[in-house]
Amino acid sequence: MRILIIFIIFIQSIFSAYAQLEYISPVPGSKFHNPETTIILRKSGTLDTTTVSQDYFTIHSNFFGQHEFDLVFSTDGKTVILKPITEFAFEDTVNVWISKDFFGAAEDLSFTFFTRKVRASDKNTFEEKSVMDSLPPNFPDLLIYQDSSACDQQVFMHNISAFSTNHDRFMTIMNNDGSLIYTKQDDDEGVGFTLQESGYISYWGPGEFIIIDSAYQPKDTFHCMDGYSTDWHEFVHLSTGHAFVISYDPHEMLVIIEDDTIGTSFVEGFVFQELDADKNVILLWRSWDHFKISDATHTDFTNLLLAYVHGNALAVANDGNILISSRKLDEITKINRNTGNIIWRLGGKNNQFEFINDTMMFNRQHHITQLENGNITLFDNGEFHHKKISYAKEYKLNEINRTAELVWSFQHPDSIFSSKMGSVQRLPNGNTFICWGLLNLDGNPHITEVDSANNIVYEIKINEPYNYLYRAFKFPWHPANINVPEFSENEMQIKYYPNPASDYFTIETPVEIDFYQLDLYDISGTLCISSFVKSNPLIVNTSNLPAGLYFISLKGNKINHSFKLSVIR
Repeated sequence: MRILIIFIIFIQSIFSAYAQLEYISPVPGSKFHNPETTIILRKSGTLDTTTVSQDYFTIHSNFFGQHEFDLVFSTDGKTVILKPITEFAFEDTVNVWISKDFFGAAEDLSFTFFTRKVRASDKNTFEEKSVMDSLPPNFPDLLIYQDSSACDQQVFMHNISAFSTNHDRFMTIMNNDGSLIYTKQDDDEGVGFTLQESGYISYWGPGEFIIIDSAYQPKDTFHCMDGYSTDWHEFVHLSTGHAFVISYDPHEMLVIIEDDTIGTSFVEGFVFQELDADKNVILLWRSWDHFKISDATHTDFTNLLLAYVHGNALAVANDGNILISSRKLDEITKINRNTGNIIWRLGGKNNQFEFINDTMMFNRQHHITQLENGNITLFDNGEFHHKKISYAKEYKLNEINRTAELVWSFQHPDSIFSSKMGSVQRLPNGNTFICWGLLNLDGNPHITEVDSANNIVYEIKINEPYNYLYRAFKFPWHPANINVPEFSENEMQIKYYPNPASDYFTIETPVEIDFYQLDLYDISGTLCISSFVKSNPLIVNTSNLPAGLYFISLKGNKINHSFKLSVIR
């Protein structure tokens, strides 16, 4: 009995220690990690970095023994990162010890994880280490239908031709009438060309994502860390400077489904990382830790390459958590951004929702977005519908009662079917902008915009064979409007705070400045606030502005000043 009581107390102390940590990566006991893996520890409250010592942590690998590391604090104020100075070995067992002093528990905490086997590609790596007046050449012919009720914003797209040797792949920003604002030809770069929440344009590199500013100048690049290769299907760059990148992660293993051995395959997992503003990994999420291989739908489990998830979209939900789309699971999954735990699963074999007005549900879907009203839009490729037809869909979710009501959908009059790719975007005027992805028939439109009554008001067809679009969007884009000069804040003795702002910010000017004109622009150059100011200090209400970067101009007979303001939510 005494031994049992001691054991129970020991187990309780371990759970108490784990409870002090909101997030641990790698997941204790997990496998298939890259040798470059970093250890991420997030406390549930604010972290006082002055009290955290490197002596609180020990890393030991079976191959190297005690492992030296750098102690890094994330800019989020909650996360500690242990970055090994040298990589772990392949097929290594790594043990991590955390002192009880780190989280105020009764006992120290320890956990173990395992690195993956060597791949053929690793061996190769080791060897290697010991506005316009005329259309540009090869720009594709576009057929455009335009109605007066089309949303008056600019089209962002990247056409992918079947043969890169034709030199006819272009990143393009254009007006509704097809007049070009910007275009760049590149045989290898450009997939995912879009405007990010941060105000930067992003596109695939390849091997990494590139962001450029409104003058189309490169500003930064982003890729997966900790030894993961970067995949091109998704990239998210937030106004906070945080970014999300994804990876496909193949491992050779014995596939066992419902106690039946299928055989040995390369099974491809799905990984995403959140990087903070300093590009530290503060969230590592792996399908190996949350999804079963048998979760895949319509899948031949005897394939030599078994992509059982195929994550193709990621979005930040309105509450700050994460939504991912898994094509091979026919599933949208909501994930807790702090802990990495699954909140709910929509669609597929593990569906937790009752579908209303949609007996077909969705399958092989792409591109998810949560609207301001909480509804979710997605592109339903529909490969396994009774009749192969693709749809743009909007669902109203009740996350408490777990219902998903189809409140809007659009099927093209030509019954378009797109086996892969595609996107759906709700525009500010209520229209919906649909990219049809990889069309199965030439002659169909590549882009369709419909109004709230599903009337077609705008279409683009690439009048060239073997062309398709991964995604396409509309954004307001007037970069010339934001070229305002900047002046020394100290010289002008102007104060503005807080920055970043949320619901308001304050401007204080010298007493000799008795009036001025205030104009606030978003990153695209759209005027959001304009006011003739006589009060000092001035309190500006920003509660109705979306999160992002803004430019503020102050002009008067004694002032000519501008500055940048970040609005956060």
